[in-house]
Amino acid sequence: MIRLEIKPHIGIGPILLGSTKEEARTALSQIGFELEHSIDVMDYFCNSGIQIEYSKTGIVEFIGTSCEPNHFTVIYNDVNVFNTKATELFELINQNESELKPYNDYEFMFPDQIITLWDAQEQYDRYENESRVIWAQVGLGNESYKKEVEEIIND
Repeated sequence: MIRLEIKPHIGIGPILLGSTKEEARTALSQIGFELEHSIDVMDYFCNSGIQIEYSKTGIVEFIGTSCEPNHFTVIYNDVNVFNTKATELFELINQNESELKPYNDYEFMFPDQIITLWDAQEQYDRYENESRVIWAQVGLGNESYKKEVEEIIND
């Protein structure tokens, strides 16, 4: 089982924010995840469980992960993000922000760490037969990605 650790401002597992498209593809290939699909500025790996978004110049700006329990686990502060209730994961991440934020179960970005959470529902609980509310995607962005998201939110 591959362990992909979320490191704010750095990356997730071997995928580093700020690396090139080729570097990201090579890093994932080296752990056995070949490119499955590519659309414009996005690459998908491992049954679309890993999504990488690039700048127009081909630099990694965002890494999104979804639950793929047979291939990898995604870890934040020693916790499997897809085997943790949505509210608990939100609070765990929230503790590492300069200002506590109110819980939102649909779409959220923690501005200090640039960690994103998307769509908390029971259907994403792959560990306990859809009995708990779990996030569909947990992602990590860089400062450019953060600015893009803030512009969208403020429009």
